[in-house]
Amino acid sequence: MVDLFSPTIYDTVREARDERLDALDDLESAFEAYARDGSEPVAAHLYDRFEYYHDLVGSAHYASNGILFRTYYFEGFADADQSRIDDDGVPERQRLCADLASDLDEYTALADEIADACDGIAVEIPSDWAARAHAEITTAGYRPTHKHGVEINIAPLADAEVVPKTVDDEVL
Repeated sequence: MVDLFSPTIYDTVREARDERLDALDDLESAFEAYARDGSEPVAAHLYDRFEYYHDLVGSAHYASNGILFRTYYFEGFADADQSRIDDDGVPERQRLCADLASDLDEYTALADEIADACDGIAVEIPSDWAARAHAEITTAGYRPTHKHGVEINIAPLADAEVVPKTVDDEVL
């Protein structure tokens, strides 16, 4: 990989791998939460997963920090004559390049399809955080969040002016 691309490509991909996989898991959880029947509150922050997806995926440009940046390196191989590559007499390096170049269109199409789904849901949800937080605590009644065995009640936080005035004025 270093000889084919750059001295840092492997480290770059490896360092971002866990963060990207976690972000995709979070996105899946957000889709599942919004797919429910609406009788349960949806955490207000899940909306942000749909907005973050575009940053996560990025573009096929080499300077992109997203998942698709690797396709920039592989696109040059996609134009190679794939029919000349067989199991006999093809150097391993050429075989690797051909494998990396295959199915780039499907890969980017999947990313676009997920982006369209994110955009479709994000349009249906208020972008204003206060409105989403209000919906979270009023859907199916207020149910305090349990953290470490203790119910979190936001009223004392508003009294102490720890939360934004919006919470006191519009939520409580």
